[in-house]
Amino acid sequence: MNIETKKNSIFLANRAMVHIKMENIGLALIDANKAIEIDKDYIKAYYRRASANLFLNNFDEAIKDLEFIQIKYPNEETLKEKLSKARSERKKKKFLEVLASDRSSDK
Repeated sequence: MNIETKKNSIFLANRAMVHIKMENIGLALIDANKAIEIDKDYIKAYYRRASANLFLNNFDEAIKDLEFIQIKYPNEETLKEKLSKARSERKKKKFLEVLASDRSSDK
């Protein structure tokens, strides 16, 4: 894999999925980012990166990738559901952060 070809992006994105399943999320992000660097049009790499970021509760980054994919596949129902769930989780996370900051300022 020392020579960067578009096929390497497929291998890297597939390896990213294996890393996600093994909960090696940092390695999954590295592979997904490298896959995107090699082939900016390889949608699965963006999906893998979004999945890894969702695992880490990095909702803004995940949503950005999911929205990019949605532009290419606007009728994909599974993607719509994942994006909706990510947005909902981001909203919940922000609400809890505000709640926590209000509690700490009350002390």
